[in-house]
Amino acid sequence: MIRYDVTFGVDLLRSKERPRFNAFKRITYTPESTTTAERAIATAYKGASIRRYGRVVSAPKGVPVALKVDCYTKAPKRYPSWLPKWLRPRMPFCKKPDWDNLGKTVADALNGVAYHDDSQVTAAHVYKHDMEPDGHDRTEARICFYLPEQEQ
Repeated sequence: MIRYDVTFGVDLLRSKERPRFNAFKRITYTPESTTTAERAIATAYKGASIRRYGRVVSAPKGVPVALKVDCYTKAPKRYPSWLPKWLRPRMPFCKKPDWDNLGKTVADALNGVAYHDDSQVTAAHVYKHDMEPDGHDRTEARICFYLPEQEQ
């Protein structure tokens, strides 16, 4: 068995937006901000995969994939008054966007790139982290899957 493990990051934090409808409510489409973020994530994965393995590695259909997503955003300017001062720097951000929408953006962006379909993702962990107030939003992801040696 060969283990493929690709870690990459992009300097954005975007949650999956709901589909929109055209004026006649017959055609649905994904908002441009979401498709731009998905393209950036797919490009970052391809670059990290080429740097690590010399080619873009992809899990074939039916191979289980594990996904870990770390989302970093600026710490809030104000904390709740009931929160003790010593605990404030350690409290993770509990604001929008939701963790499931952040993970969904990464999973959908890697469809057809890292795996055939996101239904192959059998384990997913999404974490939201605070950074210093002057930090920039960032999304880091890690994809892991195993292949038998003859299927390289």
